[in-house]
Amino acid sequence: MDTASLVYSYAAAALVAGAITAAFSPAINRVLNKLIPEEVAPAWSQFIKFALFVSSFVGGMPNTTPGRFIDRNGPAVPLPVEGAELLMVMKSVGGALTAASWTLFLFFGVTLSAYGVRRLLAVLKERRAAEAKAIEHREAKQQEDKARQDAGAVKHDEPPKPSEPAVASAAKSAPPAKP
Repeated sequence: MDTASLVYSYAAAALVAGAITAAFSPAINRVLNKLIPEEVAPAWSQFIKFALFVSSFVGGMPNTTPGRFIDRNGPAVPLPVEGAELLMVMKSVGGALTAASWTLFLFFGVTLSAYGVRRLLAVLKERRAAEAKAIEHREAKQQEDKARQDAGAVKHDEPPKPSEPAVASAAKSAPPAKP
């Protein structure tokens, strides 16, 4: 295996890893700032970016075994394919992109799940607060009614008495009583 092709492969993997990390850095920062406290968000951001860089760099490293290129009986043998160095660099780039995509998929999947749980808990908290407020209001209304009842202002067991005009109109519309 040619040293130059290894250097090119590692350089391509490092370049792709750095570019991916730089491209996704703002999104990572926004997500972490929204989900976790400000005090620890920068540390987590740095950790995630480091993990992204390392996973994409290692994913882009050539994963060929030396036995493919070194003859057991002697010196290294050249690769049988012309342009193999370029192919190895392209495989390095592809491997780096694949590893980065899996790392980002995992990161954003976990953070999306955390955001969903956080929103669900917030909705449940709001619902509990609304229920507690409704219960308080109902209890206050019951206490108010009880206080009125105790004071004689409201009697729930007697039907309300009709007003004078209503009694007069009811008497007029009733049939006359038979003697």
